[in-house]
Amino acid sequence: MKKQHCIQTAVAAVVAFAVVLSDHPVVARGGIDAPQPNFEARNADARGRTRRIAAASSEAGGASLDRTGEEDDSHFDCDVREATFDYGELVPGTSRDGGEDTFRLTSSETVLHCFLPSKESFEMDFGGDDEAEEMIWAALRKNDGKARFRVGGRAKMGKITGSGKKRVGDEALEVSGGTFEPLEDRSEGKTLRSNNNSKRKGLGLNARGTGDHRHLTVLGTRTAIVVRVGALDSTVPATAPEISDAVFGAHGDPVNLKARMASCSYGKFFVDRPPNDSETYPDLVDGVVEVFLPQNIAGIKSGHVVNLATPLLEEAVGDLGQYDFVMFILPEGALFDGGVAWASGGWKSAYQHNVGLYTWVQMHEIGHNIGLAHSGEGDNSYGDGTGYMGGAKIKLEPEVCYNPLKSSYLGWYADRESILDYSVVDTSFRGKLIGHADYEDSIQGEHSVILHAKGPDKDLYFTYNRKKGTNIGTQEYGDLVTVVEGENWVSGKKPGGYSVIRAALDEGESHIFHNFGNTGQPLVVNVEAMGQDGSVDYAMVGVTNLCATDDHCTDYDQCLVGTCSASGLCTVAGILMACCGNGVCEATAGERCSTCPSDCCNTPNLALNKEASQSSTDKYGTPDRAVDGNTDGDFPNGSVTHTMNEPQNWWMVDLGEDYLVNTVLIYNRLDCCQSRLQNFDVQLLDANMALVGSLYHENAVDVMSIVTFEDDMRDGRIGRFIQIKLRGDKVLSLAEVEVFGAKTSCGNGKCDPNESCGTCPADCCISENLALNKIASQSSTPERGPALGVANLAVDGNTDGDHNAGHVTYTRKECAWWQVDLGSSFNVAFIRISNRVDCCMDRLKVFWVKVLSDDGEVIFGFHHPGEAAEIVEIRLGEGGAKGRFVRIENSCDNFLSLAEVEVYGETL
Repeated sequence: MKKQHCIQTAVAAVVAFAVVLSDHPVVARGGIDAPQPNFEARNADARGRTRRIAAASSEAGGASLDRTGEEDDSHFDCDVREATFDYGELVPGTSRDGGEDTFRLTSSETVLHCFLPSKESFEMDFGGDDEAEEMIWAALRKNDGKARFRVGGRAKMGKITGSGKKRVGDEALEVSGGTFEPLEDRSEGKTLRSNNNSKRKGLGLNARGTGDHRHLTVLGTRTAIVVRVGALDSTVPATAPEISDAVFGAHGDPVNLKARMASCSYGKFFVDRPPNDSETYPDLVDGVVEVFLPQNIAGIKSGHVVNLATPLLEEAVGDLGQYDFVMFILPEGALFDGGVAWASGGWKSAYQHNVGLYTWVQMHEIGHNIGLAHSGEGDNSYGDGTGYMGGAKIKLEPEVCYNPLKSSYLGWYADRESILDYSVVDTSFRGKLIGHADYEDSIQGEHSVILHAKGPDKDLYFTYNRKKGTNIGTQEYGDLVTVVEGENWVSGKKPGGYSVIRAALDEGESHIFHNFGNTGQPLVVNVEAMGQDGSVDYAMVGVTNLCATDDHCTDYDQCLVGTCSASGLCTVAGILMACCGNGVCEATAGERCSTCPSDCCNTPNLALNKEASQSSTDKYGTPDRAVDGNTDGDFPNGSVTHTMNEPQNWWMVDLGEDYLVNTVLIYNRLDCCQSRLQNFDVQLLDANMALVGSLYHENAVDVMSIVTFEDDMRDGRIGRFIQIKLRGDKVLSLAEVEVFGAKTSCGNGKCDPNESCGTCPADCCISENLALNKIASQSSTPERGPALGVANLAVDGNTDGDHNAGHVTYTRKECAWWQVDLGSSFNVAFIRISNRVDCCMDRLKVFWVKVLSDDGEVIFGFHHPGEAAEIVEIRLGEGGAKGRFVRIENSCDNFLSLAEVEVYGETL
């Protein structure tokens, strides 16, 4: 039976770029170690030359590198490029896979690097200023991945610690209160390269002349050298001839970087070593040069080691600008911080000792150099096993190429690429899709290696992943039609950017992309047949945005049932029931204000235009922006709040009076910095600013998050102020906060229809606190002084949760419990628990609240699944529970601390 493989879209961060810097410090990392006193003469000369290069950069307009820690009121001319770091592990082969080793790439990180005229490079750290970093990415995005800046302000050199990124180097060029002044791109030299540098051979707009700036064709011959770096305490296990063989096939290795690039491009793109020149560069043999660092490098980060080796390398091979790619293979001991390789600046890459011998890793890192981002599947950014830019688990020497999105960017099969704009209604394709393995034998106009389906926001790329020839080593979906999704040029992202597999189809299978690109029309894909034209294998594929059945139109827009007209256009026929967004609040489908605000929150937004405040204000991001009725999350559009970068930032709105608050909708900032809004509490306070309820939100808010004070025991909680409070020390930015609920008359002395003992104890709990001053007990009480932590402190009438005030119980670390004897049986209706607050609130978690009869039988049980807030309230529902004892049982291997337990109900 044939199986359809449909893959969910993964949301991926696409590498971007930058321009203006705020007044936050900017740190550029990497650099060269301080001079060692025991260096040999050659290294001392090299170090001296490095200092001379740095000084020369000052004369040329960049400040000298000051390693004394003093500030230098000058500037630095800085070429900014992206750097991508790949993390993974080598997995030894087993009998199951024939004993062949595999290589597992596990994660990646893309950061910005500053290249100085001295050829030193430094990772840039923006000290938590995400906006400045995003602006730098934006500038690079607009300029095909290259940008030059003059960094002004005070600068100093020194060891730093930062925000926890995996760092390439320790030393930093730190700019305090600086700005970025854009500089014109210099026209001479090739020291710093980018994908469309006019000095590079064969790069430029695609020859098809479409003029839409979609493709940057990568053609011609590139020169690469490999640097085998040695040191006093470690070396690269592979010899120079072995490295030359693995990269260039100099001694007969059939699978290598040079061979794979030539094979995949069908001779359009070569990466080759320079010819041997024993007179000018005697140390450069078969493309490999050996550089020795007369010092120990164990514990030095890879970026430092590369910078140490660079001046010695230039002595051996001359100006590095004459080479298109420089590959550093570093000795054991150089720190990659869990990584295995990285690529930076469009020309430089580094490898962890023998990892540099693996063809997949070479093709992956050089792929980064020529502008390619990762290829994913699902939520795995390396998950695409059909090409070199993926590789969640890959064989070390497979013969594959790049996926169709990357291939479209490279332009190697441009004369076999069909491009259709599916944002235009009534666009269809029916033709023979082939794999790149059959490119050379195919016929132009009859066969397509790539079908590029353009959409309004994202594009789809189709190919026949035929497993043979240049693609014999594909790691997944062999002999299936694969569909890859990626950003298009209209979205402003780079063309070789991140991609994700969306579908893989066999003969006779189909797939529907409903409402493709929000056009209102489907994109229907049919693999009609598979066959051969001589030696060329093909899949007959049809792709249309015209509907053929009503099923193609169902869900063409949220909650709408579509009907397919005779002309193939989807029209609205009605709404889907039990669908949030259809305008009908369907309680039978579990919809209510907290689960489906668009349909069920039929009261006005209680927070709209109400008085708001926050802990601090920065960048004109005033608190009223979050209650202006505008959910636009783009900060430059003027409707997003912004605090300073301080501990435990907060934002608050005063609803003006008490309400029964049910649901709070929180809209995040979207132009950048979404990760800031995580690890926070949403608190409801009464008119006296006392805490009524608190809900913890752990994960980052994507676009909008719903929190509710409703649960199985209540319709909400009564309060006046809503406060959002971060637990960490990040900037707090909110696009909008909406609050829904109902008016309340709690406190008027009568229990109104929308009130209960659970929501308004003052009016509706007909008894006094039944637990007050009753006999209490607990599993244990540590001996810490008279009456400290004893059980009756939780029924003394004092809710102060500060342990130091002497009104909080505590037990040993055990399966702890606490219990109160009400003295006789009551009809218990409502229980309120006040938690300890000076610390340790998380001790009360995953616990049970039980009501027991006279003989200890459980009459009622409530399980609290997570960590408790400052106050936990439990309404026992209609009729309550008849019992004498109230018992709290905490999770095992934990302490139990309580400030107060209140019990309300009726006498039997």
